[in-house]
Amino acid sequence: MVDSFLFKAQTPPGPPQNITLLSDSHHIGVQWSPPVITESYDVINKYVVSWGVLPMTTEVHAVINGNVTVSIISIAEYHGRLFRIRVRAENNAGVGPYSNPKYLRTGKDVFILKVAI
Repeated sequence: MVDSFLFKAQTPPGPPQNITLLSDSHHIGVQWSPPVITESYDVINKYVVSWGVLPMTTEVHAVINGNVTVSIISIAEYHGRLFRIRVRAENNAGVGPYSNPKYLRTGKDVFILKVAI
């Protein structure tokens, strides 16, 4: 006799939530909340933070391994420019969709960036 088991199909995670951007004169800090948890996806293996300086011709991708939900982008050479930043999550089933993009113009307004590591 063979026992049968019902397995739920694993799916990629949804987009990360609550994307927050902070900047000082040399960096943009990106922080986010994990995707909304559903029963059909596994633990997040990594996040991909993608950013570009508008008008964009290329996009830079930073891979953040594990359960870390913060990234820092060096912007010293792009002072006063408009950035587009978005984040997506990945698990064993695949890569999820990007978050809605966030936009930030670096400039005279300086914010203190505090990151606990």
